[in-house]
Amino acid sequence: MSKLANIRDSVQQTTTAIAAAIGVEVAIIDSDSTLVVSSKGYIDAKVRDFEIYKPHKPFIDAVMREKVIICKSPGHFIYCTGCRLEEKCPETAEVLCAIEMDEKIIGVISMVALDEEQRYRLLGKIETLLEFIHEMAQMLVSKIREKEFIEWMKEVNGLIETTLNSINDGIITFDCHGIITHVNGVACHLLKMDKNDLVGKHIEKIVTGKNIVTFIREGNTIQHQEYIFPGAVPIHCLISLKTINNGKTITGAVFSLSDIRDIRTVVNTLAGMQGNATFEAIIGDSDEIAEVKQQALTVAKNDSSVLIQGESGTGKEVFARAIHSASSRGKGSFVAVNCAAIPEMLLESELFGYEQGAFTGAKKGGKPGKFELAEGGTIFLDEIGDMPIHLQVKLLRVLQERSVERLGGTTSIPLNVRIIAATNQDLETRVRANEFRRDLFYRLNVIPLFIPPLRERKKDIVTLSKYFLLNYNQKLNKEIAGFLPDTLEILSNYSWPGNVRELENAIEYAVNIENGVYIKPASLPKRLLRPTHPKSTLRERLREYEISEIRNALNSYGWGTNGKKKAAQELGISVPSLYRKLMEIEKENGLDIKINSGVECQENRFQDTVIKL
Repeated sequence: MSKLANIRDSVQQTTTAIAAAIGVEVAIIDSDSTLVVSSKGYIDAKVRDFEIYKPHKPFIDAVMREKVIICKSPGHFIYCTGCRLEEKCPETAEVLCAIEMDEKIIGVISMVALDEEQRYRLLGKIETLLEFIHEMAQMLVSKIREKEFIEWMKEVNGLIETTLNSINDGIITFDCHGIITHVNGVACHLLKMDKNDLVGKHIEKIVTGKNIVTFIREGNTIQHQEYIFPGAVPIHCLISLKTINNGKTITGAVFSLSDIRDIRTVVNTLAGMQGNATFEAIIGDSDEIAEVKQQALTVAKNDSSVLIQGESGTGKEVFARAIHSASSRGKGSFVAVNCAAIPEMLLESELFGYEQGAFTGAKKGGKPGKFELAEGGTIFLDEIGDMPIHLQVKLLRVLQERSVERLGGTTSIPLNVRIIAATNQDLETRVRANEFRRDLFYRLNVIPLFIPPLRERKKDIVTLSKYFLLNYNQKLNKEIAGFLPDTLEILSNYSWPGNVRELENAIEYAVNIENGVYIKPASLPKRLLRPTHPKSTLRERLREYEISEIRNALNSYGWGTNGKKKAAQELGISVPSLYRKLMEIEKENGLDIKINSGVECQENRFQDTVIKL
């Protein structure tokens, strides 16, 4: 479309104005000799029956070259040659002026006289007429520029709109008075408000409790600050605020907001805080492990809390990660916390976070806790049995209310987190001993999973050994083909108190030591090569059972004096009887330790000895 055709309404108004002012017929033609608009008399004079009028192109081309042509004898003029109205033109005179824009001719204004009176008006004051027509032409050029500017602004606004809507952050712009001028789709989605309800509204109606207008007028900015938008469902965001400057004057600001859950998801992805493990990664062919895997896969589909129990090294965290990966939260964060590895004084702030100034050394701006970092995903509380009682109370409240309050804070932050806990302790025994809260136990133990120790699924020992051999062949650049039969027999007959973790350690050791094609018994760790005892008698089995029960009770209640008192009560024997039995066990194992001395290191030595039985 030509520039003149693009402002057809304005061209029509100009044509009408010229025709009324001079009293002649007027037409405006674009640079390719196409009629844009004309007065009615102009068309009536030049069109016959139903033919479509087309201006004589050589005449128009001549005007574009010469800019002004005054024709006093239409039909007989030099540029009329070849026109269909040559020598029979109804006009008595014609004045044509070029419309120039940016040193280019974009069209022609044609003024036509059809009788002597109009001829006089047209040619009587030709210089004044040409001045007037020039002004009218410039007015058309101005209209074209205005239209192009409007179209350019629309294009720019469309580009800005598209750009802002492609940004992951919510964007709100407002002027120096705080009136919102623009909102992108992300901001509308985060705030759960329509664009029409936001534009024109004061920013402090949205961001309450902050005098933002005064803040930006002083030239201040905000960079990545946490803010909770109030409402029926509070919206936890990270906000930034930057001023818009026009020279030295602040004309407004850009307010950006991001859903803190999205930010944490990105951070956790980059930090590797995902489940990663799948059920396919849990190696084992035994019926026992297959049953646990099937049970775990079933419970993965819901959001109920899971308590995974099993000895150390059985793969409790691997199961937790697999449950997370198979759940609807699989793309969310998986945040693991070892409750036994973090000092008690730090565990509360690690779990629940803290606000700025909550304690000496608290980070400026505060810090989110592990629960917040797990938003939308799963938090794995390993060694939950070692959590102090006073933190168990706060954890119970978090589980009940599905919200967390930071240390030193006053605002409850809503949570959407699944809880998976794990322990190698007998929590029910600890509950009876008042060392673990009963109500918390029931909150966590909605779905219990028991992972059998490796000694109870001997079929998996060979499968795991081959898997670890393949793995460490690659890592250590070895080409060991397999195991000698005697080696596999030793691996299968060993009790594996450290479970899968100990087996992996043993295979890594063997791959390092072995220089042949197959792993020989001599390449295994020495502890695996102790002679196998013949089948025990009933008396020996009862003795082993007694030792096992004593060990379990002391592991649960502790090996100190108080722990022994509680263990004796649990076993239904007196404290002196317990000490006597411990000394008997010492002598049986060739130890010279005075258990009743209460020396911690001696007790630990005894504990290690019993565990290896």
